[in-house]
Amino acid sequence: MAKREYLEIENAQLKWPNFSGRPTDFKPQGGVRSVNVVLEDDEMTQKLIDDGWNVKIKAPREEGDEPLKYLEVFIRFDNFPPKVYMVSSRNKVELDEDTIGDLDNYEIESADLIINPYNWEANGKTGIKAYLKTGYFNIVEDRFAAKYDKPAEIEIPFD
Repeated sequence: MAKREYLEIENAQLKWPNFSGRPTDFKPQGGVRSVNVVLEDDEMTQKLIDDGWNVKIKAPREEGDEPLKYLEVFIRFDNFPPKVYMVSSRNKVELDEDTIGDLDNYEIESADLIINPYNWEANGKTGIKAYLKTGYFNIVEDRFAAKYDKPAEIEIPFD
C-alpha cells in the first residue's frame, strides 16, 4: 500500500468557515462542517487542479482584481476524527465534535492545516475531496486579552 500524500498548508487564509455545520444559503439542509482555504500559490493551485482536487475559482468582483481560488475542506468526526486546536498567544485548546463549533465565534487570523485527500468515483467521474486531518486555528485577540488572562496572584500568609 502506497503512503498517503497529505496536503499541508501553512499560514492558510480562510473564507466562509462553518465549523458548526449550521444551514447556509448554499447548504440549507445544514450538517456540513467545512472551511474554504484560499489558494494563493498559482503553481500549487494548478497542480491541485491537474491532480483532480475540487478547486473552485470565483471571478473577481472588480476589474483588475485576481480571481479567488479556494479549496473547500470538509470536517467529519465519524470515521477518522481530525485533531483540531484553537490557538491564542496564551494557550492551545483541543476541540472535539461538541466544541469545534466554537470557532465560528472567533475571527481566525490564520491556520496551519494538514488535509487528507479522499479519492472518489461516482457515475463515471472521479476526483479528490479534501478532509481536515489536523488544524491549528490561530484566533485574533483583542488588545486586553493578555492583560486579563493572567492568573490572580495569591498571597500566602506567614505564621
